[in-house]
Amino acid sequence: MSIKDSSGLQVVDSSLTSVRGDHNNTTTHIGDNYYQNTARTEPGLARLLNQVAFSALHDSEARYPQPNVLAGTREEILQRLSHWIEDPFKQNRVYWINGAAGVGKSAIAQALSEKYIQAGQLAAAFFFSRNDVTRDKLEPFVATIAHQLATCDGLKSLIAPLIDHTIHSTPGLLYKKWETQFRRLIEEPCAQVDPRHWSQLPRLVVVDGVDECIEVTSQKRLLQLIQHATPTLPLDFLIFSRRNHISLTSSVANPPICVLSA
Repeated sequence: MSIKDSSGLQVVDSSLTSVRGDHNNTTTHIGDNYYQNTARTEPGLARLLNQVAFSALHDSEARYPQPNVLAGTREEILQRLSHWIEDPFKQNRVYWINGAAGVGKSAIAQALSEKYIQAGQLAAAFFFSRNDVTRDKLEPFVATIAHQLATCDGLKSLIAPLIDHTIHSTPGLLYKKWETQFRRLIEEPCAQVDPRHWSQLPRLVVVDGVDECIEVTSQKRLLQLIQHATPTLPLDFLIFSRRNHISLTSSVANPPICVLSA
């Protein structure tokens, strides 16, 4: 749009925004001064947003009220898991917590998620549920974890530009097989961060209710994704599932195992 026959026209305290490609250029006129700001839009992250299962996050409104550990209970297991999470020299990057239905696995997963988000050490979380169609399958898992890495306070300045560029430069990536998505959106961006920095960065990923993923084949693929990645991926996975529903030991080599009882 152009302004014709504008002689004598005075514009005071105005703002003009032009959009070119993936940049927004805003010029603001206040009094006799002009201020210009150039901000890059993020089409890749915007596309990722459409694939995220927000209901699976640890602080999702869809999960309210979240399960909680009663004061004075489960202190031993919480202390044991906290020690593993905080151990910078851990031998294994995967810890499996299993037990029968109703023993409090989700409450423990929730408690640890809340503890370590406050401590600045939680990178991401995903709570499966067969009672919620938005988080009862594997389809949104990679996008949801990647989105949290890209928006986590301690990681976003490092990870977000990498994920955004990957999606923007790879049309159709979000529709490729999960293994490809996991590699391109999680493994490769994390690998580009200086390894010396990871000891000070959020690296805990909590995955609750793997057995709540309705397809057993998807459960196995999820665990294989983690198994394949953990030798080099600088993230620690805390996985919760029912004891006899799935064989994590066949998918992840020698994970520490904690068996919960009622």
